[in-house]
Amino acid sequence: ERFQSRLADDQRFETPAVIESLTTPDVLTMTFMDGQPIDSLATRPAAERDATAAAILELALREVFEWGLVQTDPNFANYLYQTESGRIQLLDFGATRGYSERQRHALQALLAAGLDGDDADMEKAAAELGYLDAGDPAGYRNGIMALLSFATEPARTAGSYDFGSSDLAVRMRERLLQMRLHEKFWRLPPTGILFLHRKLGGLYMLLSRLRATVPVRDLVNRVSGSQR
Repeated sequence: ERFQSRLADDQRFETPAVIESLTTPDVLTMTFMDGQPIDSLATRPAAERDATAAAILELALREVFEWGLVQTDPNFANYLYQTESGRIQLLDFGATRGYSERQRHALQALLAAGLDGDDADMEKAAAELGYLDAGDPAGYRNGIMALLSFATEPARTAGSYDFGSSDLAVRMRERLLQMRLHEKFWRLPPTGILFLHRKLGGLYMLLSRLRATVPVRDLVNRVSGSQR
């Protein structure tokens, strides 16, 4: 209901409505969404794929930076596409998590530093979010900074980012493998950040599946307030 309220004026999205009269403490009853699997868009024209992908990414940015309320499970099955209306139908909010204003500001600072290529500010924001600690060995710190730089690559790209031809996921996987093989020290970030990793990774896979070309930098500037 909170997502439905926030998206009430956005005609690009549709969420199920809760049917109170048929809902009990054990059963949640909602209206039926009649769209097709989101990856069926892969065969649609490029303009349609790109517009849908941009809307999905913009929504994710708004969840993090505006609402502090994030649906952290980007399973493909949680998105449907209504071909006749062009609406994206959103399902399953069981993995929704809240993020504090402090966390949102730190995430914004991390993204802004990534856009600027400012390693010092990125490292400071990474420590604020729990990625790094003062006692972390240099190799581990360098590895985390490299991964964060990879993660912000789409937002640093001028113009539109081509997810369909990007090898970003491969490069990140190789860097992680190197860290696990050569760095004895390893520490997981806080749980809330790990859920954001799942969100980010799932979105990347979805946009790659759609072979979408998206102006990520423009969307980030518009939504996060980090005008770069």
